[in-house]
Amino acid sequence: MRTGVATAVASLTLAVGSAGCGTGQPAAAAPPARIALPFDPYRLSSEDRGLLRRAHHALTERCMRAHGFGRTSRPMPPAQDGPPQHARRYGVIDEAVAHRFGYHYPPEAGDDPRGAGAAPNEAGDDRRGAGDEPREAGGDPRGAGDDRAARSAGREGGLPAREDGVSAREDGMPARERAALHGTATRPGCRERAGTWLAAGAPQDDMRRLESHNLRTVEESAAHPDVLRARDAWRACMLASGFDYADPRAAVSDRRWALDAPTVTPGERATAVADVRCKHRSGLVAAWLAAESALQSAVIARDPDRFARLLTYRRDQLTRARRILATTR
Repeated sequence: MRTGVATAVASLTLAVGSAGCGTGQPAAAAPPARIALPFDPYRLSSEDRGLLRRAHHALTERCMRAHGFGRTSRPMPPAQDGPPQHARRYGVIDEAVAHRFGYHYPPEAGDDPRGAGAAPNEAGDDRRGAGDEPREAGGDPRGAGDDRAARSAGREGGLPAREDGVSAREDGMPARERAALHGTATRPGCRERAGTWLAAGAPQDDMRRLESHNLRTVEESAAHPDVLRARDAWRACMLASGFDYADPRAAVSDRRWALDAPTVTPGERATAVADVRCKHRSGLVAAWLAAESALQSAVIARDPDRFARLLTYRRDQLTRARRILATTR
């Protein structure tokens, strides 16, 4: 595996636009959309989550009409492009994002470890970023998802966690209509029924295991010798740029950035931009991606039946969602 990772690093370094550290020229930032990992086909992309959210909305409205009620929420907005896949898995890697937001999360940043079976809550989207990663490279995961067996919206079935506009008319909604929408202690409502239908047959144990692996591989790959060497090169690059941090985690964790506050300071922007450039000049992103890809491929190879179930379920779930939207007027 050692030779394979080294070979992959060399090719991936070219793919992400790395430039030699000795050139004195800033490397082109790698477009995050180019990052792909072996687990990706088994997990929900941002486009998949949008599809499920729209299908859930349509099913909920159809159910409410069957109960004799009109529209309970605003129409869903048109589908929009989601954030790049794995945009923050290895920290900030897009120079344009770093220049605008520093280390702050953009409003649409979508890296959440729960992408394979994001535990929904009612019906919609977890605005912390329904995507796929730990919050920063090797940092604290954002909501790995709890293990409660919630009935609502097919929890563990890979549905979003909140539906845009669903509460637009709930203030002052008649009790009978509210009961049809939300359900009662003994009877599920339209929201829950829609979610349960979309998540039918979810291999919940397989999903939880996949998400556990998804968190583990990014952390374990950070300790690969190639990644450690690239991290040392990153630090030397940062020092040459006037920034003294032991590793990327230390840079993003600098308390001066006040990441819970909305203000992005010029110092934070400058540090983040240098961080991105040094990540690519040092080959850190390429090395980390290669090491993690090897780990994920090994996990899949060890348990092919589990991953076959996940792939079948994911395809069936998205097919159901598309059929719902195709028959909805």
